[in-house]
Amino acid sequence: MIKKLDLISPNINWKSEEEASNRNWYLVISNHQSWTDIILLQSYLYGHLPPLKFFTKQQLIWVPGIGLAMYVLGFPYVKRVTKAQIRANPKLRNADRDNIKQACEGFKNHPTSILNFLEGTRRTPSKHNAQSSEFQHLLKPKIGGIEYVIKDMGDYLHKMIDVTIVYPDGTPSFWEFLTGQCKSVEFIVNHHDIPQGVLVDDDIERRSALASWIKGIWLSKDRLIDDLLKSP
Repeated sequence: MIKKLDLISPNINWKSEEEASNRNWYLVISNHQSWTDIILLQSYLYGHLPPLKFFTKQQLIWVPGIGLAMYVLGFPYVKRVTKAQIRANPKLRNADRDNIKQACEGFKNHPTSILNFLEGTRRTPSKHNAQSSEFQHLLKPKIGGIEYVIKDMGDYLHKMIDVTIVYPDGTPSFWEFLTGQCKSVEFIVNHHDIPQGVLVDDDIERRSALASWIKGIWLSKDRLIDDLLKSP
């Protein structure tokens, strides 16, 4: 685990940092622009929250080094299935749901921080344009993954930790970051209580409350990013 980064001097703004604890369970969300995001999250949340775990695409298990490391660290894999695959084999419909449920059962054994990139992929200008997103700096949030986590872990989750990562000089590639070409990062952390409305048993009511809650957070995050990018 990376404890400290000497490559950059980030501006970390963590509201209620003193309330964070390694003894609680957390749901962590963040915007996503680069593989660098994962290094920053692991580095600057380390020691304040329990170790981060996140669901990774099954294809990554074949990536040399990365796949084995994620497996050893206990990162659960999910297998993305297409609509065509589901039509051919309806049993695949609940594959991701079952994998998440199984992983959450393991998370209950010890305090864990469950990371979810709500955009579902790294934001790029082309992806953003293709979505016609109402958000200026973000892709549309996908709530399916965290809905499953909240449904399975609701009684355990202490807070939701919302991280906003901004690269004022432009999003670096992984190589640019490692070679010291990323000179500045804004790293903002906010704590949110999980509303009772998203903890209810009724699926329709829970999804509606969750969608409304996340949209409000995403709108605020979008304005925050805009303000940070406009700052001198």
